[in-house]
Amino acid sequence: MITDFKPTKIFVSHPLDTHKDHRAFPLYLQVALWDLEGQIAEPEVYGYLIHWDKWPLPRGNNPQLSIAPPKDWPEKDTVWFSFDLDEGSLKKKQQAISFYKTQVGYNPPFLYTFARKNELFTRITTAGLSRFSEFDLNNAIAYTKDDEFIYVKLTSNYWNKETNKLQMFLIGYKREIPFDQMPKIRVDIVGPPNKISVYDQGRNIYLREVESEIKSKGKELWIKVPLKDLNNPEFILTSLDIRNADLREEGGWRLIKLTEMPIHLAHKE
Repeated sequence: MITDFKPTKIFVSHPLDTHKDHRAFPLYLQVALWDLEGQIAEPEVYGYLIHWDKWPLPRGNNPQLSIAPPKDWPEKDTVWFSFDLDEGSLKKKQQAISFYKTQVGYNPPFLYTFARKNELFTRITTAGLSRFSEFDLNNAIAYTKDDEFIYVKLTSNYWNKETNKLQMFLIGYKREIPFDQMPKIRVDIVGPPNKISVYDQGRNIYLREVESEIKSKGKELWIKVPLKDLNNPEFILTSLDIRNADLREEGGWRLIKLTEMPIHLAHKE
């Protein structure tokens, strides 16, 4: 369908949406676009948000109001785009919502909350990650890499406690290998921060070099995963679900491109 239509812009549910199905759908889209690289012009991909805790408020049909981004949005550098709707477009949207009989019947105020004066989108982009670089989601979560490992640094005051709960996915993409054959690694930490379990597509496995370590006087938890255990991917789809006293991440997905170190930096090494 994408090859035939050759879209220049695609609008899709956001990978940070708190509904699991909504945030999974853009991953399928992204894998399809990677598969089609060089066959079509690269389209711009925009995400729209539906499920987010206590957002937007008030619930119900309030067409006189606008939709603003959530105040607790976790990505500090996000740029939001607002598209104003005229009166005719707004009425068409209200009519379209009314066709969702089961959803409207289950929770009548919810979907009509989105029939407002504007539509809200943000670009879905891929972060580049090379040696000497850091993909910093916010003040508490960052990714970095070297030639052999990808590292995740999580900052919290509570890593030395016994009540940690963390789940991290690292799914690789590599053009010459079918996506269903690539490792899909899940790292679990339940309880002490050094009690780590590893899974591949839900199957418990042992990967000797997957490790976690506490640094900075107990305030940083570092997790490292060998790139070879991810089959040395070109891209990584990654997700974190953390339930900690002062660090919460709800399992949204990010896209990372693993790039080579810039030549001018390599020469300085």
